[in-house]
Amino acid sequence: MKSEQGVTVGSIGQLARLWASEKRSEGKSDGKPDTKLETKLETKLDCIYWPEIASTNDQAKSMSISAPELLLVTDHQTHGRGRFERVWESPPAGTALLSSWIFLLKHPPVPQITPKIGLAMWRAAKSVFPQGEWSLKAPNDLYLSNKKVAGVLVETITQGLQTKVIVGIGVNVMALPETTESATDFQSSLQLTREQMWPAMSDFLSYLLLGLRRTMQTANEALATHEQIALREALNSRSGLTEKLQRVGADGSLIFSEKTISWQDL
Repeated sequence: MKSEQGVTVGSIGQLARLWASEKRSEGKSDGKPDTKLETKLETKLDCIYWPEIASTNDQAKSMSISAPELLLVTDHQTHGRGRFERVWESPPAGTALLSSWIFLLKHPPVPQITPKIGLAMWRAAKSVFPQGEWSLKAPNDLYLSNKKVAGVLVETITQGLQTKVIVGIGVNVMALPETTESATDFQSSLQLTREQMWPAMSDFLSYLLLGLRRTMQTANEALATHEQIALREALNSRSGLTEKLQRVGADGSLIFSEKTISWQDL
């Protein structure tokens, strides 16, 4: 498959590397905010790509970086993992976004950074694929048509006087793990062709980067009111829930009519 620039790419990992290397244009001349065009205000992102690696998050943890941002991507993980060291079941090589987004912060983030990152991913998906039925499942899963399509693993490590935030994001783009019946992927669920999927994924990555950067700017702050409202919508959008959320607290607490659950306890 050839990109819009005429470069041949054969996997989602290669597509992400190509996307990261592109210098985006300067935005609108009138200076008015436009969410769609704001994704083009970003400069290129440093990226390292491997055809295969044990785990992008493990690699990110072992690296000492000097750039404020870095993206690691691969086509296949031999030892991918989720929360509590759970095994991440990878789809066929080259069909998924297997990535770690690294950010250097001056101060350690608050625990609310995890729901903020989930919200950034949900918003990116809704912006690029508005026809999809998107929702979040606390603490770290993105759902499409009530099936899991992506997961997030957030880890922090002290590096000198700074904190390295590692955001591991795995997305089933063109296929799903053979052993998983409760999952789905972008392409089949949204009924898109491979030709349609390629430019759409570039847009998704741009929106995701924009959301992650905004999250890092408020990484030491509690959830703002608009984030609490958006999270309530995202979490309540999953069908089959036995009880709907009343609201999400500034500390990330999930508040129901008769109980409150801390996001950190999930």
